[in-house]
Amino acid sequence: MSIYETIGIFDPQDVLPYSRIGCPSVKKFKIKNRVYSVKMNKRQYRLFDSNSTCVSCGIKGNLMLLKVGKYWKVKDYFFNLYAKDANCQLILMTQDHIVSRHKGGSNSVHNLQTMCEICNRIKGNSHRTPKEVNIIRKKKIIEKYMAKRVD
Repeated sequence: MSIYETIGIFDPQDVLPYSRIGCPSVKKFKIKNRVYSVKMNKRQYRLFDSNSTCVSCGIKGNLMLLKVGKYWKVKDYFFNLYAKDANCQLILMTQDHIVSRHKGGSNSVHNLQTMCEICNRIKGNSHRTPKEVNIIRKKKIIEKYMAKRVD
């Protein structure tokens, strides 16, 4: 059960350009007869604007879901970027630190890359390259498939 409620679905091209430097920090998005104010000056949005494709597996984020916390006292609306896999399952796209913050990496744009949630979890706090992460991911998929065939 999610603590977030999805309010609407947008095309990334209708959202991400508003994150660019020089744009107002808050953008209003209308769904039906309601207007939602969203803070657009987030580094993650800028990263996705420049690259919405996972550097490891190559899946491309193509849906922006407008969300809000269900139990928050102050309503803070935000977007998450998602991709659809071959089974039409939504996969969250994330901002990954190339060199983890834990290991001294910065929040600089030069130390950030787009990864899907699956690849990011595989990478974890390691220095694995995107290619290494993709090899591990493929191996896990094969192992899962083979386990189903045995059953």
